[in-house]
Parts: sequence; C-alpha cells; structure tokens
Amino acid sequence: MPKPPEPFGQTLRERVASAIDERLSDERFDVQALADAMGLSRSWLHRRLVRDDGVAPGTRIRRARMARAAELLRTTDQEVQAVARAVGYPDPAHFTRTFKRECGIRPSDVRAARTSRNSATTDP
Repeated sequence: MPKPPEPFGQTLRERVASAIDERLSDERFDVQALADAMGLSRSWLHRRLVRDDGVAPGTRIRRARMARAAELLRTTDQEVQAVARAVGYPDPAHFTRTFKRECGIRPSDVRAARTSRNSATTDP
C-alpha cells in the first residue's frame, strides 16, 4: 500500500528538522516539546521516525545541536561556553561530554584546529 501524501508538501522529516532548527537554543526543547510542536503524540512521532529512517527524535535533536555547535566552533570566535548555551546546553561540562561522544573530538580541539589553520594561512 503506498504512503499517503504528506500535508503541505513537506515530508515529516523536513517538518521535524524545521521544528528542531527553530528551537535549537531552547534548553527545555526535548522530544515532548517536538511532538507538541508537530501536533503529534510523543509515541507516534517516535515510532514513525524510527520506522522511516531508524533515528529516534531525541537523537535527531542532539545531532542537530552538535552539528550547529561544530559549525559555530569552526566559524565564530565564540567561547565553548557560549556555543554550549547557543545550542541549548546550559552546562558546558555536559555539552563537552556530549560533543566528544557524538563528534569524536572535544569542542576545544575543534577551536584549536580552526585557530591553527587560520594562523597557518596568515603566516608569511
């Protein structure tokens, strides 16, 4: 049986990504808040997302936060603590542990790599 068309021309995945992006810096934004924003039950949202591509809503939120954090660390001069707050982590230590687990590198190492690349390109 074919899948019914998604409302408003967007797939569920696109709507979820948009909802996450809009509230990325909100530390209280969690799976329940995502489900509420989507107008769906938490369990239905979880089942549907895991069925469609194997990624749970909580994992999506965390990955989006870490991707945005990595981008900020690479492209801005913000301190790690400020980046943590910008992606919804009020505790920098928890942010650092999560970032290392998700990305395989400490946030300060991303910043150090950026700094060393910049100094290497500006040296005569």
